[in-house]
Amino acid sequence: MTVHTAAVSGLHGLFDHPLATILHGRAVTIEEAVVLLLALAAVVALTSRALHLPYTIVLVVAGLVVGLAGGLIEVNLSADLAYYVFLPVILFQAALETPAHHLRREWLPISLLVVPGVLVSFVLTAAGMRALGQTWTVAWIFAALIVATDPVSVIALFRRLRVDRRLSTIVDCESMFNDGVAAVLFTIVVGALVTGDGLHPVGAGLRFLWMGGAGLAFGVGLGYLAYRLHRLIDEPMLELLFTTILAYGSFLAAETLHMSGPVACTAAGIVAGNVARGRGMTPGVRRAVGYFWEYAAFLVNSLVFLLIGLTIDLDDIGGHLGLVITAFVVVVAARAANVYGFGATMQIVGHPLPWSWLHVINWGGLRGTVALALVLSLPSDTPALATLRVLTFGVVLFSLLIEGLTIPPLVHALRLPEAGSSVL
Repeated sequence: MTVHTAAVSGLHGLFDHPLATILHGRAVTIEEAVVLLLALAAVVALTSRALHLPYTIVLVVAGLVVGLAGGLIEVNLSADLAYYVFLPVILFQAALETPAHHLRREWLPISLLVVPGVLVSFVLTAAGMRALGQTWTVAWIFAALIVATDPVSVIALFRRLRVDRRLSTIVDCESMFNDGVAAVLFTIVVGALVTGDGLHPVGAGLRFLWMGGAGLAFGVGLGYLAYRLHRLIDEPMLELLFTTILAYGSFLAAETLHMSGPVACTAAGIVAGNVARGRGMTPGVRRAVGYFWEYAAFLVNSLVFLLIGLTIDLDDIGGHLGLVITAFVVVVAARAANVYGFGATMQIVGHPLPWSWLHVINWGGLRGTVALALVLSLPSDTPALATLRVLTFGVVLFSLLIEGLTIPPLVHALRLPEAGSSVL
């Protein structure tokens, strides 16, 4: 990843400025600002429940409103915070709750969506941006950073929409794994077009295989090591600590070794959830681990969606509204061509999926934190950096508000929820 700076700097990167400003210009500390954000998230949670709207999307809207208020509270989402601090929690918790037998049963559609699917969307998005008049450099970089369907966005919504387990597994696992594939593409593209390393097909292919394949094996290995440790100990607090170390350790160690941190963290979480949690923990510890990670994911989701809203500059997007809208259309069209082409492929190989599922998989391809983290990590000498940032922030905003707000009614219209499900 080009986000390579010390991971701990992400903790200080919560704010681009050392202090936040609230009311009448009075400066507050980072700690006070975090409490204010959490309090705002609690108010939004109650409001979203009363309005029967997705909590995560209402958080984005709240962040936008607070940002428009000007001077109420000024905070910004940094690349390191989003990538190194928030993302491991979301990935690990989702992987922890993914049954291995469901993953094995759906390996074909997941594999097609994650590898060839991301590559197809990448090429189509770049071609579409070039057709809009952008240079090939801007087109390729934008395609690489926007192609991932963000697990923070997708999983947060689909966990609350109790759809068919097969569909949920496909959506969840695609979003968990494809951001790692997109991150690899981003690293290769930026290395070739910005830092001047050059794009060599053989070298790029080997690097792609190393980052993805080695990251997968590395995460599985660490997961089994954690399983052995859990079998030796029956102490809830210590075992919770082990899972935390596994989540962040797999992610950061893989990144240090130039593997894919998201892939390693996801693989470690799947092994921890199905092997360590299933065979190496007592029932009490299993419940404690589940509750802990569920709360951690809820807390991170609350902060990340609120910070997305606070970080997006509506004035910049408004000044380039036509370009942002056409870019959003290109991204959605590329995703649709990929998903429905994938559906046709599944028909050919004898594993058809319902068209209603394809509609949800397509429209559920939200963009969010991963895209923002990648664009914020671009070097300052990147060609047309300002344009890339406006495009990315604009498409993320449109994706979250337009697609995110219409997913619940789409799911209900297609009669996919199970009995007793909720849009929250």
